[in-house]
Amino acid sequence: MLDIQGYLVLFLLWFVSIILIKSILKKSQCLRLPPGPPISFPLVGHAPYLRSLLHQALYKLSLRHGPLIHVMIGSKHVVVASSAESAKQILKTSEEAFCNRPLMIASESLTYGAADYFFIPYGTYWRFLKKLCMTELLSGKTLEHFVSIRESEIEAFLRTILQISTAGKAVEMRPELIRHTNNIITRMIMGKKSNGGDDEVAQLRKVVREVGELLGAFNLGDVFGFMRPFDLQGFGKKNMDTHHRVDMMMEKVLKEHEEARAKEGKHSDRKKDLFDILLDLIEVEGTDNKLTRESAKAFALVCVFFFFFFF
Repeated sequence: MLDIQGYLVLFLLWFVSIILIKSILKKSQCLRLPPGPPISFPLVGHAPYLRSLLHQALYKLSLRHGPLIHVMIGSKHVVVASSAESAKQILKTSEEAFCNRPLMIASESLTYGAADYFFIPYGTYWRFLKKLCMTELLSGKTLEHFVSIRESEIEAFLRTILQISTAGKAVEMRPELIRHTNNIITRMIMGKKSNGGDDEVAQLRKVVREVGELLGAFNLGDVFGFMRPFDLQGFGKKNMDTHHRVDMMMEKVLKEHEEARAKEGKHSDRKKDLFDILLDLIEVEGTDNKLTRESAKAFALVCVFFFFFFF
């Protein structure tokens, strides 16, 4: 019994010492933060002040502390702009200081260590990816290259509507529009279309929806840093499993394109899709920045995600 009490006392001393050291280090950093609620509670920060609807709670705090306020949510510092002038300072005047997105556990795990265009930190490589997007991947020339795909799918859509109406049946426009728009996107990205069953495109759509759900889920480790290693909600395993499935699909498509290019040659008449363009960029030599295989897969994932998750 005495041994247990001794260990308990040592643990409490260690815990209090850690808290004191952290508070001293924080004070020594002299962060010049905007005003905010006077009391920051242990572990939860200013969360008790945000019990009502979030936008209403922040508005009430801004009335008391000013248009630019600072709140602690768990262990995270959050600066809130509640006026047009303060928003302009953040979004325009000092945009480079605020342009990085917070790196969450899910975004780091699912996007190849934040290798995609949206989560990668601002810097030279981000500017390189932006240039590729504007000049190679999303340029007018590239979109013009896919005109025939869009035209053929629109024709197929109209034929389907005609067949259904000729049979005297009601046409459900939403599922038909989604199916044909799916086919346009997947043919532009990976050169494939869904046959309506449980094919590769349908499986990709399913796993991409899982990616979206994990990216939007509330993870305690994102807010309370000390809980990150424990993974109490089990999101760590879910992220790893989903990322593994996504990576297998992306690798399969890349290898299929590499084999087709090796068999037909780079200058074949086969219509290039997004993966072909990405492979061209990966193979470019003699540049300071180079598109990596991981960045290519991350970019393709984002392209697929933004359509499949919202339609």
